Amino acid sequence: MKSLALLSLAPLVLAIAAPAQRAVSLDGSPAVTQVEIGPGSVVPRCTAVPTPCPAPVPAFPAGTEALSAGGEAIDELGGMLYTSNGLIIAASTFPGCQAGPSYPIGAWPRVIGPCSSTGIGPVIALADAAGVGTLWVLDTRGVISLVPFPPGPILAQARVPTELGSNARSISWDPATDSLYIASVSIYTVVRTPTPTGLACQPLTVTASYPIPPCMITITAPTIGITVHTARSPGSAPNVLISNGRILVDLLTGDCSCFASPPASIFPTDLDFATVPNRYGAGCNCAAITGTPGGLPVLGNAAFAIDATNAPVGSFAVLNLSTAPAAIPLGAGCLLLLAPPLLSLPAVPVSAGGSGYCTGTATLPLPIPANAVLQVGTPLYFQWVFLPTGGPLGLELSDAVEFVIGFG
Repeated sequence: MKSLALLSLAPLVLAIAAPAQRAVSLDGSPAVTQVEIGPGSVVPRCTAVPTPCPAPVPAFPAGTEALSAGGEAIDELGGMLYTSNGLIIAASTFPGCQAGPSYPIGAWPRVIGPCSSTGIGPVIALADAAGVGTLWVLDTRGVISLVPFPPGPILAQARVPTELGSNARSISWDPATDSLYIASVSIYTVVRTPTPTGLACQPLTVTASYPIPPCMITITAPTIGITVHTARSPGSAPNVLISNGRILVDLLTGDCSCFASPPASIFPTDLDFATVPNRYGAGCNCAAITGTPGGLPVLGNAAFAIDATNAPVGSFAVLNLSTAPAAIPLGAGCLLLLAPPLLSLPAVPVSAGGSGYCTGTATLPLPIPANAVLQVGTPLYFQWVFLPTGGPLGLELSDAVEFVIGFG
């Protein structure tokens, strides 16, 4: 499966939330909640994203909440959100949360073998996997399966490590190391294992084990969510976050100061991390809006792009890049929202999107190479400039967008 720092810059430079990273959790209502997260030394509380994301699955079966029924996973490369109430797995777009297809767990073909004669059992956690449209599923039998979505033959199966017994509650796939992290309750431990291969269904081997910090244990819930922080490079310590809906703990730093504000309505059943681009500031005149079509900014996403809507028709659009935000007045109510020096990318024409002057659109593809590992975790800031236009400046500006590159 799958944080918020404030930049303090020179005068006229804007201190904004950066970079745009979110913890996304599923609770049994069911709903998907999103919280912008970051180092507690700078931001003592985590801020809820104002627009909730509905989970396109029925309410959880009665009496299953304490068992951590259901799960969610974000495929950042494919721009999809998968959710489950334990008995159904559904797909939605992410961001956007437009509901897609859903299937009962019985739609996955049965596997006659060491695990059982059923495909997958009632779901208690989901995680994304290496291939677009594939998921890791943890079920109530303690079996972890690699499954395709839409349903098809199961690709791999294994049992949770013997050390966890029946305590496994959440899983997360680490794309940087192709390993799994598994969180448990009762024994308050996070373990790391290799990913399952084949269908022999042997218990996974623990390659590392990490205790859950006391700050989490003192207010722990029946369920624990876990996610890999995919926007920073892995080290010797666990590159994971855990949450119980009230507090989010970073196992790498030991930071326990990220209290969800507001807290989840009930304890979450799963957790994920997403490098979601964040718009900030405001444009001038037409006040064009910056967007990021083509999924999330992760390694190997050849479809990633930055676009503009509500742009001045008849102009050219120049996308500018910086490594820091700013708020520099240019006159006529226009703000440069990037800190110099700037890199200007090739100009693209603004296409008419309607009959009015401010109805134009522009798009610049920005494919992210799969081998750009050194850029992971780098904050980037973009703003469009449109010219020539009428008015005293002869140009207009859009709002701006920030994001970090993640492993995916």
